[in-house]
Amino acid sequence: MGDAYLVRQDFVRAVPLLTEALTHSRQSEWTPGTVLGSMLLGMVHVERREMNQGRSLLEEGLALAEALGNSNLLAKALKNLGVLEIREGNHARARRCWRRAWRYASDAARGIPYFPIPVDRHLSDNV
Repeated sequence: MGDAYLVRQDFVRAVPLLTEALTHSRQSEWTPGTVLGSMLLGMVHVERREMNQGRSLLEEGLALAEALGNSNLLAKALKNLGVLEIREGNHARARRCWRRAWRYASDAARGIPYFPIPVDRHLSDNV
């Protein structure tokens, strides 16, 4: 239901449902659900210009997606983090996020499993 309210941009109804879903995912230790819930709720905060809360949730989702090693979730998390960076005017950071997102999405589409890349490569504009 939270997704349905998000599509209609009815944040008043969406936020409690998404918060409840995220809480249940965390309590049950269902990591993919926690990743998705944190990304959805994070993007609500971004849409409402509540950037600190949005960043916190999006970074949580990214960290969990990395721990899971799921290329699809990594691509989605990085795409959303890139949106936040654009909204804050951080174009170089957004570009880095979207480049990484594209790489993970391409790997997922080809069925290539996720293998962590050293952090210094993530921060390079040349990747």
